[in-house]
Amino acid sequence: MLVSATAFQNEVGKYLKIVKKEDVYVQNHGKVVAVISKPDKKVIPPLSSFAGILKGKVPEDITMKDIKEERLREKYGYDL
Repeated sequence: MLVSATAFQNEVGKYLKIVKKEDVYVQNHGKVVAVISKPDKKVIPPLSSFAGILKGKVPEDITMKDIKEERLREKYGYDL
C-alpha cells in the first residue's frame, strides 16, 4: 500500500493494523521515504544479546556511566 507522509502521520494506528497484512510505503513529495513492514523474527535481535555489552559485568551492574566509559575507551583507547 502506498500512502502519503501526511496521511500516515495523521492515521498511524490505521496503518499499523494494515502492516500486519501488507507492506506500507510512505511517500513524501512523490518519493518513497520509508517502508513499514511486518517484523521478521530473524531481524530483531534478542534482548539478551545486548546484555553483555560490557565485558566482565553482569547486566544488573551496568550503569549509563559504564556504557559511556566503554564507548569512549573503544573510540579513543584510554580510560577516564
